Amino acid sequence: MKKQKIFITTITLIVLFFGIQLNVLSASKTINITDSYLNKEVRRLLNKKTGALTQVDILKLNALGIPKNTKSLKGLEYAKNLELLDFYQVNASKIDMRPVSKLSKLQVLSMSESNITEINFVRNLKNLQHLELADNKVKDISAISKLSNIRYLDISKNEIGNITPLKNLNKLETLQMDSNYIINLAPLMNLKRLDIVHMADNKIDSITPLKNLNITFANLENNNIRDISVIKFMPKLGVVLLNSNQIMSINVLKGNKSIGKIELKKNNISDISPLLYMPTLRDVLLYGNPLNQDSSMILNALKKKKVHVDDIN
Repeated sequence: MKKQKIFITTITLIVLFFGIQLNVLSASKTINITDSYLNKEVRRLLNKKTGALTQVDILKLNALGIPKNTKSLKGLEYAKNLELLDFYQVNASKIDMRPVSKLSKLQVLSMSESNITEINFVRNLKNLQHLELADNKVKDISAISKLSNIRYLDISKNEIGNITPLKNLNKLETLQMDSNYIINLAPLMNLKRLDIVHMADNKIDSITPLKNLNITFANLENNNIRDISVIKFMPKLGVVLLNSNQIMSINVLKGNKSIGKIELKKNNISDISPLLYMPTLRDVLLYGNPLNQDSSMILNALKKKKVHVDDIN
């Protein structure tokens, strides 16, 4: 029994020794960042102009902006402690993005104006909280569906028609998706933390799915919206932009006690009397509507209440 204990202890010490040696070797491993622009930027951040870049060095990186002329990300997969990565205006269309998929600690990823068409590399970045994909050529956003920690998402100015992958992003607070081909907002109906939404320049014809959400700001300009009755079920809505739609009636606004600013330019509204019964209203835009003959009197009454009204002439 005594010999057996000595043998086990010896084996344990050997394993520990070689484990330490392996860790030392791993820490001193040279990391080859082949792209000259990326290499230079990494060295600048690490304040290491010369000498080999080791794994210890690379692990010191917490935030990195990819230089515009970068052509390869090889070696970046070892920067396991990166929390912020910015590709703004980098032409990433021909860059192998697989190294990014290995950066599991990423919380912020910005790829606006990066000329990308697919985003499969974000699929396993479970710690992402802030994702910017604006002004690209993305059509399919299914890779986002499991990113349950996302709070801020910008997918504006892409070629997206289907937002079903957003339906389970229950922590989402800010959503920017202007200038796409979106019609159906149903996937958003259970996102109770949604606060700010930008949905201008789409093909949205119904905002009913926004019922009972806690949205405070909504930009819905330049869509195909006719019915805004759901607003009575949006008790926290403070600012709503509805310019360039097909709205005829604003009766739902009568008695509204949350909206401070509403923009209704270029619709088909004739009766604006409900605006007189909005105690929190401070700013309204009405240019480009076929207002009826009572409108001048109503506008003067609003001005007396210190409501800012645009020049409708």
